Amino acid sequence: MEIAFLWFAFSMLAGWIAEQKGRSGVGFFFLSIILTPLIGLIAAAVISKNESALADVALRDGKMRRCPDCAELVLIEAIKCKHCGSPLPALREETGSRGGYNAGRAMAKFFKRDKTL
Repeated sequence: MEIAFLWFAFSMLAGWIAEQKGRSGVGFFFLSIILTPLIGLIAAAVISKNESALADVALRDGKMRRCPDCAELVLIEAIKCKHCGSPLPALREETGSRGGYNAGRAMAKFFKRDKTL
């Protein structure tokens, strides 16, 4: 019983390591379950990072953004690109919960307009 528990635990560890490198954690978990956790751990430790998958996650989570000049990833708070040195545009004002049309701001603009015809 202890062997089965350790087999499962080390297989989970192999999947977690692979997930941190931008690879399929589920795939490495099943690789470890089917073969051995030792092979899964070695494969997860040796495999290179998937930079494009990690970049997609950073962009989606809002931690990074792309420089408009060189298209490299920079921190969301950055003022100047660390790769090309160009100034980055200011972040857009928060537009609402879904990131699109803000009805409150539109109504405020409507009521501030001059009502004379």
